[in-house]
This record gives sequence, C-alpha cells and structure tokens, in this order.
Amino acid sequence: MLHRLSNLALVCSGIFAAWFVACAGQGDDRLPLTQTADSGVQVDQLLPIPGVSDRGRDPAIVAVDIAGKPMCTGVAIGTDAVLVPRHCFLLSGHKCEEKSPLLAASHAQVLVGEDTDTLARGPRGLVVLEPESSRCDADVAVLIVEKPIAGVKPVAVRAHGIAKGDVVRTIAFAEVAVGWYQKILREYVPILDSDEQAFKALEPACLIGDGGIALDVATGEVVGVFSHLGPSCDGLDVHNVYSRADIFLPLIDAAYRWRGAGGVVVEDADGGSYSAVRDAGTKPTTTNKPESDVGGACITAADCAAGVCVATGSQRYCSRQCGAGKKCPTGYSCTSFGEKSFCLVK
Repeated sequence: MLHRLSNLALVCSGIFAAWFVACAGQGDDRLPLTQTADSGVQVDQLLPIPGVSDRGRDPAIVAVDIAGKPMCTGVAIGTDAVLVPRHCFLLSGHKCEEKSPLLAASHAQVLVGEDTDTLARGPRGLVVLEPESSRCDADVAVLIVEKPIAGVKPVAVRAHGIAKGDVVRTIAFAEVAVGWYQKILREYVPILDSDEQAFKALEPACLIGDGGIALDVATGEVVGVFSHLGPSCDGLDVHNVYSRADIFLPLIDAAYRWRGAGGVVVEDADGGSYSAVRDAGTKPTTTNKPESDVGGACITAADCAAGVCVATGSQRYCSRQCGAGKKCPTGYSCTSFGEKSFCLVK
C-alpha cells in the first residue's frame, strides 16, 4: 500500500489544513502537549487525535460509492449487509427532513481496500433498510447488496451503549488530497458526552468524505455510526457526533432476516421488534479485536493512532493513555505524568 499519509506531521500543509484542525486553534489547550517524567521519558500527545493510515487493520470498514457523492464509510455487519449513515442516501445531502426521499440502493456500490489506488469494486446495492422512527434522529441505514462481499469478515454490533469518559476506535475514508481517499484510523478517542441517541467523539471535524464507524476498543464490535459534525472545525469544541448503534438492533435484525423472509421485513406483533431468527451464515458470530499500533515506531504524536508518542533515550514508540479502568497491553505499565497516565514499555 502507498504511504502518502505516513507522516502526519504534514498536517499543517495546505492540502490538510481544512481537514486536520489540530493545526488551527493556537489557544486550544488540547493541542500539542509534551510531558516529561523524572526518568527523562518524554510523552508527546496530540489532541484532538488526528489519525493515521489504517494499513489493513480494519478490513470490514468499506467505502460506499453512491451516485458520485463524496465517499461514504460503512461497515460490513453481515456477508451482504453494510451499516452506513442514512444521510449518505439523502437526495438533499445532510439536510434533515422527515419525508426526504432516499436514493435507490442500485446507485450504491461497495468498494474494498485502503485508498483510492487500491479500492476494488464489490457488489452493488439491492435494497436500503431504514429505521421507522424519526428520520432526523435515526441517522443509520443498512445497505443490502446483491451478493456477498468477497474477502471481508463481518463484525458484530455491540448490544449496549457508550458513556462519557469511555474511548472508541474510529475509522473513516477521508479525501486527504483532491480526489484521493484514504482509510484513516484513530484509537482511544475519548467520548466527551453521550445520551440515549448519540455520542460526541474528540476527533478533528470537517473531514472531506462522509461517514465513519466507531468500534469498541476491546472487542472490535460496532458501537456507533457517524452522523454529523460538531458546531465548528477548530477551537475547544471540536468533535464529531455518532449515532449509537445499539438502539438500532431491531433494524439490524431485520437486515439479517431479510433474505430468509423472501425479501420482506417482518415485524413482531408485540411492540414492533423484529424476530431474532436470522438467515444462517449472514450474521458474524465473533468479532476479533483489531490490531493496535502501540509499540510501533514514531517521530511525533501525529504518527500514532492514539496521538501519543513516547521518547526514552534513542527509542521512540507509539503509546496511548491509560488508567481509570483502561489497562495497558501486555509488556507495558501504566505510568503517571501528573494528571495523565500513559502506557510505557516495562
């Protein structure tokens, strides 16, 4: 794979300025931070977390080309089912309208790969399943495609929600140069706030592209689908808003049983929930935790998926924050740097 984004220290250059707001607000105390321990160990941290090339870690995250609109990001939750933001199919773009029509599924095609140079065309859309609740508050949909997506192992959807103070792993296709998209990974992204419908993630807003998926950092299960940007592209309130995936489990159940019901979505009589009976082989039975870049080589924090680079002597490696129930990987210890703690090699 090409490494056009291998050194994200270039984020302040012209083509990235509109995307990585980490270069924008000089008065923002979330921006570049270096902490030093008594031992001489230095920790370089960058918030909001800018992200790095995914490099094949999350193959279930796919791009969806919908009638030439900006590239949409989705996740394979079944062999022929992709969870996507509903607004990707809106004729009116991001505009929220109760009766806004959707583009036909036939306009959509799944793309599998890491960037524009390596994306391979997969199956076309067959049908779009959407929630029956308020469309303004239900920004998710399931794209059923005409045949299984080759070479992609689906991931499961987590059955419970997320809370303020939790962390997630987010992946999105972004236009990092004109007409050139790349799959970008962010790890240990802090959750700033959460309610019964959505949550806010501390990551740069104003991506050029559309969509994004949030995963559980421990299990790799889907916890959220990108819905919309925060109020600004820079400053203290930079964030993205994700719809909680767990509240749409009835819709996801409908997708799993769609083929088994002859293409007809059937509701249960009691309360409108869908039957748990699913078409065999379409639902993932397990989810593997994606690979982390903790321990990988870095020069600055911008080279690391969690926005943390540790320097000790001649050694530099990617790390992440820890503490408050967030354990370090095997071989690392959680070391305090004042108010924050980071995973250091033992």
